[in-house]
Amino acid sequence: MATQLRLGLVMLFGTVSLSVLGWEFFSSSECTSGEALTVRDRRHVAPGAESVTSTNTVEPATDVVVYLAQFGHHSSYGRQTDGHTAITGASKLNRSLSLLYSNYLNAHPCDVIIFYTADDALDPSLKEGLKRNRPRLSFRKLTGEWWSLPYGLRAEDRTKWRAPAFGIGYRHMIRWYAVLMYPYLANLSYTHVMRMDDDSYIYSPIGFNLFDFMRQHRKRYAFRQPVMDSNIGKGFFELLRQHLDETGTIETSVQEKFWKNPHFGFYTNWFMADISFFLTPPVSPALDVIDKSKLMYTQRTGDLTIQSVMVRLYLQPSEVHWFRDFSYEHTTLNGRTQCPQNGGLSRGRGAHTSAEWMAIVTSFKNRFQLNPKCGNMRLTERSDFVGATDVGLCSTLEGPCGIFLKEYLVGYSRAGSVVAVHSDTKRAENGTVIPATSRTLETSVTATPKDGPFAAALGWARGTALKRVVCEDVRKIAEWRLCWPPIQAAIDTKSCLVYSFGVSKKDPFTEFMAKAGCTVFAFDPAVSHPLHWMTNVEFRQWGLRTGLSDVAAESNFSHVHWGSTKDGQYFKLPEIQQKLGHSQTTSITVMKIDCEGCEWDLFSTVPHVTLKSINQIVTELHFTKPLRFTMEMAKTMAPAMSAALAPFSFFYYDINPGARYDREVDPEFTRAGFTDPCCREVGMIQHIKPHSVLTTSGMFETAVTTTPK
Repeated sequence: MATQLRLGLVMLFGTVSLSVLGWEFFSSSECTSGEALTVRDRRHVAPGAESVTSTNTVEPATDVVVYLAQFGHHSSYGRQTDGHTAITGASKLNRSLSLLYSNYLNAHPCDVIIFYTADDALDPSLKEGLKRNRPRLSFRKLTGEWWSLPYGLRAEDRTKWRAPAFGIGYRHMIRWYAVLMYPYLANLSYTHVMRMDDDSYIYSPIGFNLFDFMRQHRKRYAFRQPVMDSNIGKGFFELLRQHLDETGTIETSVQEKFWKNPHFGFYTNWFMADISFFLTPPVSPALDVIDKSKLMYTQRTGDLTIQSVMVRLYLQPSEVHWFRDFSYEHTTLNGRTQCPQNGGLSRGRGAHTSAEWMAIVTSFKNRFQLNPKCGNMRLTERSDFVGATDVGLCSTLEGPCGIFLKEYLVGYSRAGSVVAVHSDTKRAENGTVIPATSRTLETSVTATPKDGPFAAALGWARGTALKRVVCEDVRKIAEWRLCWPPIQAAIDTKSCLVYSFGVSKKDPFTEFMAKAGCTVFAFDPAVSHPLHWMTNVEFRQWGLRTGLSDVAAESNFSHVHWGSTKDGQYFKLPEIQQKLGHSQTTSITVMKIDCEGCEWDLFSTVPHVTLKSINQIVTELHFTKPLRFTMEMAKTMAPAMSAALAPFSFFYYDINPGARYDREVDPEFTRAGFTDPCCREVGMIQHIKPHSVLTTSGMFETAVTTTPK
């Protein structure tokens, strides 16, 4: 253990070596200019980047560490010092990276992306210095829609906004971490993210893979430092109450507990998250409402507040983890005095001896107490923390945050002692974890005898019902993933036809596909829209009458969020095709189906000739009682669906836990082995279609980089 600790801490004659703690300063003369990288629409295109398309069969990583760097002085907090030496963004970032690699990434490698903006010039020599001996590190420049004012705001009005000392770039940063980062990373096929700031420092070795731990224990969010945050601004909580009242997505008991203290949250300078959590309902509509309010700009409502609210309201405590296994520091300095204002240094459980910890604390204090303005500064200091009061008061179970923190420690054991590689992963020859959701499977996985009559249903739940292929250009359109090359080919030949079942009051997927050049027919029995709803879009208030159900059963279905379907008309899929003037052999480029449980009946009974005409199907599979999944369906319809969809392969598969009110699973299905309520988002594509670019090996040959016309 002592030799391992040398990675983050070296004792030299009773003092701590700043170089080993990560401080290596770059000459300011190295910073001259930056490179321009283009980024396309965040809703559907993987952003441009400094990267090379791989041609081998090893799949890209799904885990990523991200930074948003400032290479000069902080735009909002100004010049910073350790008491005698100026600290620039570049020197802090280099220190953070040194500690991150020595204490974690050298043992558990994953991709690292350093984002930067037009506000900062990235000199080539600085770039090379940061990349030196740091594998899988790349840079991406945020431009255009990713780093600009929302429509309707003007830079000259900033003086009228709350806290005008915080620049527009700071407010862009809030929006990036609260809303925009997740679609950007999902477009790059990442599934999990760890955020680091350029002044985030990990001081002790982490002896296990944090991302594997998240997957193994089904955690969707993790934090290091809890906090009470009262710096909210006006209007945010009122907006939140209105949204919760209008949608009815959160149980009353959960809301009551939240409103007892809505200011409790998680410092977001370090967190880990399942990216899909922020991209799927009910979280994505809530973020959309917050984004459109522009409070992140006009009121400086922070990403800490927004993210903490989403986690506390929309995740079960068992899905959230408080990491206390490693020592971590993030300290925000007061822009005027350069003394610690927020955050501090948290000690990892079992990470240091008393002498080692005192050496780190002494180094921490000296960085500020050498500053004459901070000579009489009082810090909150305990056996496991030193720093500002906001985190100091909140990171103990006896403090004001204790009642909330105890929820995240139910069944807690030290993560490093229990972590194991997720059962649904394998490792490539180089040791990289390849999740099942992104590797090519040449054959379906055979069900085990113990699965019994539920073998087929469990195959769909585990993602083993169909073969897997890899599409190198998977694009996220609203909440759906599409394999884009055959769609682009259909657009180019003016033959793109889309059926979109389940559109609700508004549907970004339908709107985008129409603007991309497809003819779209939209259907939903629960809402009413004009016949010519949008350009290239015709709407019908029709529902799918599936093969074994009757009209009465379909029309009587009502959902707590989506409403009643009693006003719609119901037809079988071939009947709908006939009414639209299409034959059963008319080629459908994409069929999107989100019908809250009807998919089992539909796919198990739809004629083979109709399925044969569909190139891609994107749908959500539901496995819970509120969404009409029964044990009879599991035993009879699931096997029939597996047979009917055998000509298709998965190109995308992911777990969506769904809203809390949709998670009730039949105990019989749970005993059979189902463990992840409630839903699965899947993308399926035909093995052989005229416009596909599947090779004989089952891999997509090239990545398509053109945007829709």
